[in-house]
Amino acid sequence: MVLCGERDGRRIEGFDLGNSPQEFRPEAVRDKTLIMATTNGTAVLSALKQTTMTAAACFNNVSAVYRLLRRGGTDAVIVCAGKLGRFSMEDFLCAGAIADRAARDKGMDLSDSSRAAMALFRKHEKSLARALARTQHGEYLAGLGFKEDIALCSRIDSTATIPVLQDGRMVRAA
Repeated sequence: MVLCGERDGRRIEGFDLGNSPQEFRPEAVRDKTLIMATTNGTAVLSALKQTTMTAAACFNNVSAVYRLLRRGGTDAVIVCAGKLGRFSMEDFLCAGAIADRAARDKGMDLSDSSRAAMALFRKHEKSLARALARTQHGEYLAGLGFKEDIALCSRIDSTATIPVLQDGRMVRAA
């Protein structure tokens, strides 16, 4: 078992890993159960535990997440975790990336908030790492020494792995 997590961007004292993607090397996590706690993600996942399906999306898996949602065959709601219950630009941009995939799919109906997120994503798609670095949270992470994480997190479709909530636990989607 590996304890992972952060509070206000910093690794929790006594934990094995923080929340930096650079720490989640295969040799550190392969075939292990990860217990994770984060400032924002944990709270939103807990609030969504009664939903039919909850998938964790990021820029790295955005197309895979859209395909999973599409297979579900029902309406989908994109919930942005935000920061401390408030709006966060990086979450909105990621929602826009998912909406962009949906817009390419004929017959998909997008809400105005999805259209707004998509428009913003399309504006910044070619320079996503720079856009993320200029967000309030991006500047905060850079100040903590995690500037390289922003580039890693901005890699569109670098993985097809999708964490989904199942029986109160996040597991890899089948």
